[in-house]
Amino acid sequence: KKALDELGLERYCCRALFLGHVDLIDTAAKFKKF
Repeated sequence: KKALDELGLERYCCRALFLGHVDLIDTAAKFKKF
């Protein structure tokens, strides 16, 4: 169970990082347009 919990935590962190990257890309795109 502990291993599964750690795996789930890792997936959650990766998902949060990915979503953060999308936000950064959108922000960069806005600056590029101007």
